[in-house]
Amino acid sequence: MMKTAVSVGLVGFLVFCYVIEVSQSFPYGEYIGGLNPAWQDTPECNPLMKESPCDKAVKYYNTSSLDSDVIFTTRTSICACPSGSTCPSGYSNGGPQTLAYKDSAQKISISLHYCQTIYEPNTRTCVGEEVAVVMEGGRVPINYRTINCKCPQNAPMRTKITYMENTWRFVKDLVCEMPMCNMNESSRSPRCKKITRRSLRRGFTSTSTNLCDCPRNYECVGETPNDQTFETFGTCQRIRNK
Repeated sequence: MMKTAVSVGLVGFLVFCYVIEVSQSFPYGEYIGGLNPAWQDTPECNPLMKESPCDKAVKYYNTSSLDSDVIFTTRTSICACPSGSTCPSGYSNGGPQTLAYKDSAQKISISLHYCQTIYEPNTRTCVGEEVAVVMEGGRVPINYRTINCKCPQNAPMRTKITYMENTWRFVKDLVCEMPMCNMNESSRSPRCKKITRRSLRRGFTSTSTNLCDCPRNYECVGETPNDQTFETFGTCQRIRNK
C-alpha cells in the first residue's frame, strides 16, 4: 500500500516538474499565468475595465498540425467579477462572455472569459477572412481592443497578423478562418508566414502575417528576422515521423 502511494506521489511530482519546465522554456510561457496557488486570494475585477478577462484556460498542442494531440490544459483565475456578474471558467471555444483563439504557430489555443457580454445584440456575422477581433497587451495579449464581428462557427479564431509595437506591446488581428496552403502550386514548399522587421531609433518593430494553414502532418517553419535580414518567410514542412 505504501509502495503504491509512493509511486503515485512520484508520478505527480514528475508531471508537476514537467509543467514548470515547459512554462519556463516555452516561448509563450506567460500563457500559463503562474499556476495560481489555491491559498492566494483572487482580487476583484475592475468594473471599468470590461475588456480585461476574469479567467483564462489554455490548451497546448504537440505540433502546429491541424490534427495535433493536446499535451495538457491549464486554467488561471485572474479576478472575481463584481456582485451580480459571474465569470465562466475552463476551456471553451466561444460564448457570450468568451473569446478563444489559436496562437504561437497554432501550438496554443487560449480561451478568455470576461465578466460582461462581449458582443452587442446587433453584432453582425463575419464574412470570409475579415478581422473579427483585435487583441492588445503584452507578449500574450488578453485584452480586446475592438470587436468588429462575430464568427459564425463555434471554433477558436485564428491569429492573422501580429504587430509588435515599441518592442514590448503586441496587437493581434484575429479572423474566423484561414485559407489552406496550396501544396501543388510549385515544386517548392508554399509560404505560410511572412515576418518583417523595421529598426527604430530605440529597438525595432515587427509584423508577423500568417498567410495560410499548412495541411495535416505539416507545420509552418521559418526563422525570425535579425539585424541583417529584415524579411523572412515560413514554409510548410512535413512533421517528422508523420
